Amino acid sequence: DGARRTQLTPDSYEEAFPLAQRDGGRIVFASQREDGLPHLWAMDRDGGNPIQITHGAGEVPVAVSPDGGWALYQDISDGGLARVSTDGSTPQKLSESFLGDAGFSPDGKRIVYSQYMPEGGLLRRRLVVIGTEGGQPIGKTISWPDGFAVRWDPSGAALTYAKETDGVGNLWSQPLDGSAPKQITNFTALQIFSYQWSPDGKQLFLSRGQASNDVVLISDFH
Repeated sequence: DGARRTQLTPDSYEEAFPLAQRDGGRIVFASQREDGLPHLWAMDRDGGNPIQITHGAGEVPVAVSPDGGWALYQDISDGGLARVSTDGSTPQKLSESFLGDAGFSPDGKRIVYSQYMPEGGLLRRRLVVIGTEGGQPIGKTISWPDGFAVRWDPSGAALTYAKETDGVGNLWSQPLDGSAPKQITNFTALQIFSYQWSPDGKQLFLSRGQASNDVVLISDFH
C-alpha cells in the first residue's frame, strides 16, 4: 500500500539491480562498495546482514532462484553467464556466450538464457534451456521471439514476452516445444514497458503507456 518505506542501503556507494527471492526473505543486489567495481551482495529484506557473494572483475545480477539459494549473474569481464550460491560459495560458469536475458523456472530446476548460435552460416539469437547444474540444453533451442522481456510462464511449459504491433503492446506465450506462439493479452491501445507475473502465477502486473517523440528541423543555424 506504499507505507513503511525503508532505505535498505543507507550509505554513499552506488548500488543497483535489486532482486528478491519469491518470499522476499533475501535480496541480491550489485554494489561498488568494495573496490569500485560492481559485485553481488545479499542482505535480509530489512537491509541487515549484508554479505559480498562475488569477488571477480565485475558482476551484475540477472536473476534469483525462487528459494533464494542461487543467483545468476553476468561477468562483465568476459560477458559470460554464471551462478553463485547466495551464501557466497564458489561460482560456476554456465555459458561463455550470454546476451543479458536469463531466469529460473518457477520450480527452480531449469534456467533459460539467450545467446548467439551458428545456424546456416550465420549467428542467430536463440533461447536455451538448461538444468540449474548447467550442462547440455534440455530439448530444442528456440528462436529469439519477435519481442522483448522474456519471462517464464507460471506453468513452466512456455515463455512469455512482450511484442509491439502498430504501436500497441501485448503479451505472447512461446511453448518450449517450439510450436507457434500464442497471444495472451488483447490490448487495443498503448505500449507495454514492463511486466511481471505474481508469485502464485494468477495475476500479471504491467507498466503501460505511450511514448512519443518529435523531430524538429532547425534551419539557418549559425
